[in-house]
Amino acid sequence: MRIVVCANQVTVAVAKALVKRDESARTTFVLYSPDRCDIADLLELNVMCIPFTRRLSCLFLILRCRLAGKVEICVPHYKFGRSLIWLSRLCSRVSLIDDGLDTFREVPRNVEPEKFEPGTTYYTFQYPSRLGRWLVRFQTEPVANIETLADIRRQAVDFERFDDVVIESPPIQRVLDRLPLSGKRSLFVAHSNVNKRVISSVDCESIMGANIALEKSLSTFTGRLIVGESMIAVFALMYSDPKYTLVVYLARENRDILLPLIEIIESKSFAELILC
Repeated sequence: MRIVVCANQVTVAVAKALVKRDESARTTFVLYSPDRCDIADLLELNVMCIPFTRRLSCLFLILRCRLAGKVEICVPHYKFGRSLIWLSRLCSRVSLIDDGLDTFREVPRNVEPEKFEPGTTYYTFQYPSRLGRWLVRFQTEPVANIETLADIRRQAVDFERFDDVVIESPPIQRVLDRLPLSGKRSLFVAHSNVNKRVISSVDCESIMGANIALEKSLSTFTGRLIVGESMIAVFALMYSDPKYTLVVYLARENRDILLPLIEIIESKSFAELILC
């Protein structure tokens, strides 16, 4: 039996790859954030998905753990609170699962590595590049193709009518006044996480990132994509057939922390790095 905790679409993509890899070898349950996760593909794979908000169902899962014996739980981090730590203690094995940019940070923001045993499995994407040095402590297991982030049921947006698409992510707010955010040929995509939105208004068309299939929308885009420190930057850099040009803004003070990401940016002819 396996429990996967999904905080966003990144963890959903890795969870789906795990289920497909193991086929019906074990029962999988997914605890997920309903406002940030599209779980339609998991449901089609007969995975039982339980939203964090459904407390009675979560209690059932805890009781199931007590009875099941060997249970693996895959967590992105322990920052959800004590309940997740408690649930993890009921399981026979704890693994980590990729949930974003920490994979390319030398020191993670969300994960506290010392809380996990050396050699703990870290499920991630099949990255053709080096990862953050903190992952040396873990047993990295690449199971998913990052392009599966585009396999989502939300509506894609026709970016072709825009010359520039700007994705809200830090430190975009620092350079807002010098970005091409005016007129009908620019689009601003607000952060998908409401708690991370810091830009309240722009002088161009805008859309909520949580409402669209952002990665899927990039497949035919031929303009300029402007983004900051985010997983959409990683996806855009790894995409196999990009037709767009890419500008990635990184905070100057984070340069040494984000060296793995910088190395990827500098290796791509269609990408430009700007420190600000």
